[in-house]
Amino acid sequence: TEDTTGLPFTGRSGKLQDQLVREQGIEPNSLAWLNVIGCRSAATRWDEDRPPTPVERIACSERTWMLFCALRPSVVLCLGVESTAAFWTEPPPPWTWHEVPSPVPGAPALVVGHARHPSYMLRTVSAPGGEREYEAARHFYRALAERLPYLRKLPGWTHHLQYLADMAGGRVLVGT
Repeated sequence: TEDTTGLPFTGRSGKLQDQLVREQGIEPNSLAWLNVIGCRSAATRWDEDRPPTPVERIACSERTWMLFCALRPSVVLCLGVESTAAFWTEPPPPWTWHEVPSPVPGAPALVVGHARHPSYMLRTVSAPGGEREYEAARHFYRALAERLPYLRKLPGWTHHLQYLADMAGGRVLVGT
């Protein structure tokens, strides 16, 4: 579905992601969605998705860095291992929040969350024990919702990304 629409999270896993954030009172369209790489990781459009290669990550790193610097987020939500690798060489346990120094010189510390990717959630929610994973996700997004009340939606789009900003200019960025 994402390949057809050109928009992230429009398929089945996106609907699950939307459901999780809406349950906590967050409008999914009020978050900025940014992939670590600028294109789909596959040899052809008919191939299965795969993790991006180191070469693909490096090729897109300047684009990702420029978008990150332009948005200057104060809260970052990493969905899955690939986006988490941008902050940690050894990823923390999923469904956790951490305060880390900002990679942008002079910017305040970031609150970074590590969540499971929605496609992973889609596969595990219906499996035995999946209700525990879903409950962990609900708790995680509840913590995100507690950080968002002071944010307001900014009009307009930047680099095709809609974002939120608080009165001091902090922003929320969701990486996949």
